[in-house]
Amino acid sequence: MKSVSLYFCQGSSDKEYHIQLVKTGEAYAVHFQYGRRGSTLKTGTKTNSVSLQQAEKIYNSLLKSKIAKGYQEGEVKNSFSTINTPKEKTAYFQPQLLNPIENVEDYLNDDAYVAQEKMDGERRGVETNSDNAIGFNRKGQKVELPKAIVDSMFSKCATIDGEIIGDKYYAFDIISLVGKDIKSLSYVERLRHLNLLKFGKAVTIVKTAYTKEEKWKLFNELKNNNKEGIVFKKVDSAYQEGRPATGGDHLKYKFYKTATFIVANHTEGKRSVGLELIEDDKKVFMGKVTIPPNHNVPDIGDIIECRYLYAYKGGAIYQPTYLGVRKDMDSEDATLDQIVYKEE
Repeated sequence: MKSVSLYFCQGSSDKEYHIQLVKTGEAYAVHFQYGRRGSTLKTGTKTNSVSLQQAEKIYNSLLKSKIAKGYQEGEVKNSFSTINTPKEKTAYFQPQLLNPIENVEDYLNDDAYVAQEKMDGERRGVETNSDNAIGFNRKGQKVELPKAIVDSMFSKCATIDGEIIGDKYYAFDIISLVGKDIKSLSYVERLRHLNLLKFGKAVTIVKTAYTKEEKWKLFNELKNNNKEGIVFKKVDSAYQEGRPATGGDHLKYKFYKTATFIVANHTEGKRSVGLELIEDDKKVFMGKVTIPPNHNVPDIGDIIECRYLYAYKGGAIYQPTYLGVRKDMDSEDATLDQIVYKEE
């Protein structure tokens, strides 16, 4: 009886959302479909078997909420010419990803490793030259950078690795300098090159602890200030793209557990959403999380990050805390093997 097609293009996001008001027998329903443009869309129903007046109210409310989030009617092209399609990889940046450890004391006491704060942001590579600075997410896709960060680093002619939090960039590695690939240099040598660069106010070089005493001091400061965790990097290690199957020269230790989830559903009348993960192509329900007032409630199908206290096999996560939407990840990252289970 009534339908609309909406599109959202901003940064690396390129999504579509379709809504229909349909008659089902003597009653009415509101159906919807959504997902990345060009992909197989997920489907759902806002309500079944209601009056026409109720269905129109639900239809208009859903349409209004999507427009408020930036969706527009009709085909909308991405305004950023540097953005790649969601699955496209680039040759410019593939980050070195870290495996977790449990025996943190071994690395705190080992002079073969330096330590840094594990930043609680999104991974971002930046290729910068005299004209511009281009961002890359952890999947190697080009993404827009805040102007403050571009202005703080665009003349350096280097490829930097770090994390972005709001309008701030935290640099912790450098993999090319003046057009020369320096991935094969040791980590401490790359750090030396990084620390010789001068950046603007929006860029900070992450502090590094070198000695056992410095590492223990950093560890205690981070833990006492409720930071996410600490990372250890082998002093003589080259930059290795991707994540090794086990171990590795760059490792992380978290003070609390986090995981990436898919939003399964909304709790009617409450600011909470259901969480699910993927195991062998099957969806596993992992409980619910409350969305705090300073965050928008994420859409069904969004990829979000949550912190949790613990989990038992076969059960939901305990005491989850919502951290935000992860635009740099997709459902392939939301797998059950992320969960760290408590011994029973």
